[in-house]
Order: sequence, then C-alpha cells, then structure tokens
Amino acid sequence: MQKQKVIDGVTLSETEKEIALQYCREVSIFNLEQGLPKAFLHNEYDACICSHVLEHICWAENILQDISKVLAKNGVLIVALPNLMHYNFRLKLLKGNFNYQESGVMDNTHFRWYTFETGKNY
Repeated sequence: MQKQKVIDGVTLSETEKEIALQYCREVSIFNLEQGLPKAFLHNEYDACICSHVLEHICWAENILQDISKVLAKNGVLIVALPNLMHYNFRLKLLKGNFNYQESGVMDNTHFRWYTFETGKNY
C-alpha cells in the first residue's frame, strides 16, 4: 500500500495561505525565526523544502533544529538559496550599487547571504 502524501506549509502571508490550502493539509501563518509552529512538531516528514526561506531568517538555528526533529529517519532537507554571485549582481556590486529594491534578490527582507560553504555548514 502506497503511503499517502501529506503536505503542510508555513507562510507570513494570508494570501499565500489561501492559495496553498488548495494543495496543503494545513498552512500556518507563523514567523519561522521561532522555529516550526508547535502544531507541526508532532508530525514526521519525509522531506522539508526551504525554498528561498533561510536568507530571510536572522538566526536559522531554531528552524533547522526543529526540522531535524520532524524529519523521518531517511528524510531530506531541500534548500534553495538566491545566487548573489550571478554576473548581474556582481556587476552592480563592482559599481558600488547595493541599493535595496521593492522585491527580488535585493529586497530589504534578505538578512543573510550564503556561499556554498556557509550554506552547507550552517
């Protein structure tokens, strides 16, 4: 018998929550600086996806510790981080242009930048 796929999500946006509820069992509006919502800590997950999440968190220790508690024995953490070293951004930085924007990689909600090494070792 195939295991049923269950998806839960976390966001800061009510609009995103409403969209995600079409696909998720549960969606919490929660600040991940505090770790995972308590309601999720009793679950076990085969995978956790942090797609463009960690760079928005000042101190990721809490969320990463909570994720390690809820991942199944062979569970995986999938992380996507922005690429600040793309040639576009390198050129802007070389020109001294580090202005924050309304959205995108240079918006003011990005607290940390990761390299390949710091991303692996955090």
